[in-house]
Amino acid sequence: MMAAHDSPPSTEAPANAPAVCGADSIDMEPTLSSHFIVYLRDYLLDKQLPLAVLDDVAHVIEDIDDSSQLPLSQITELFNRVADLADDEYLGLAIGKRYHFESAGMIILLMLSAPSVEQGILALERYDKHFDSAINIDFKVRSQDAVFSVNLLNPKHVKTDHINEYLLVFLAQALSKATRKPMPCKEVWFEHASDKDIAPLQAMFSCPIKMGQRCNRIVFDAEYLKEKFYTSNSGLFEIMGQMMKAYSFSHNGGANFLETLSREIVRLSNEGPPSLDEVASALNISSRTLRRRLTEQGYSFAEVKKQARENQARFYLNHTNLTLSEIAFELGYSELSAFSRAFRSWTGVSPQSFRDDEG
Repeated sequence: MMAAHDSPPSTEAPANAPAVCGADSIDMEPTLSSHFIVYLRDYLLDKQLPLAVLDDVAHVIEDIDDSSQLPLSQITELFNRVADLADDEYLGLAIGKRYHFESAGMIILLMLSAPSVEQGILALERYDKHFDSAINIDFKVRSQDAVFSVNLLNPKHVKTDHINEYLLVFLAQALSKATRKPMPCKEVWFEHASDKDIAPLQAMFSCPIKMGQRCNRIVFDAEYLKEKFYTSNSGLFEIMGQMMKAYSFSHNGGANFLETLSREIVRLSNEGPPSLDEVASALNISSRTLRRRLTEQGYSFAEVKKQARENQARFYLNHTNLTLSEIAFELGYSELSAFSRAFRSWTGVSPQSFRDDEG
């Protein structure tokens, strides 16, 4: 989650600034890796259920590619369809607990080849953004607690319950298998509300479960971060890390460059408007490489930085049920009035008018 900074970002547009990553980029629907479809396939095979429910994406399963993504709404629809077919209200729990590691993509292989829990989680946080634009991971250590949060940028009316549960269950299951020790969870939150029996989730995490919270997160004992991975492979970890750096911002791989850049600018705004060097560091590329990629796209960093908040604001207003105050907070504004002034300078209308017109 973003934290507000005291002074609002500049709302002045550069002279003759072109439209940067507008409706065709950051405002596009967020995506997930096509590996999520493979997880559904493995579940159906384990249950000996027909794969016909996945006919819409059969081509993806036949030729799986780490760089291929599908809209979040399509994947959630397939998760819900499979849950109905199997009559399984704990689909996310089931897939996470029975995860087929032989079906893992590059990001999971990187995480599990790390030397320790901490290094594995940091690798996941650092690189997953390039494969799953719908997922925002935040990892913090606070005194004796480690907090892993994972949130979905889901459009309105998209039911993500099963994916929310899968994401946290998978993490706990993967870390427990890699360390040969249960993850010492203290508290687990899920963003979605539910009236189903949460006893199976409590049994999985062995801690209190809270539904209908502001994010999905696991709070666990920070000492667990020191645990070594028995899946560790230093050579593979180094090679995979190099591959990730090259792949993340290759011309053809990973999520859209301008979309990823815009999201990272917004994410880093909790400490004030980030510099080009800070954004490049967060994206694991050099400042020189970032400048070159921007030049190739025909934009300056100042233009993208200004447009990033506008496009993110448009996305939140069009596709989420966040209140205006919550959107202002997410974008780094300490006051709703400051956000409203900025949005009006971008579009000529107030945020509420824009939402009403688009809705």
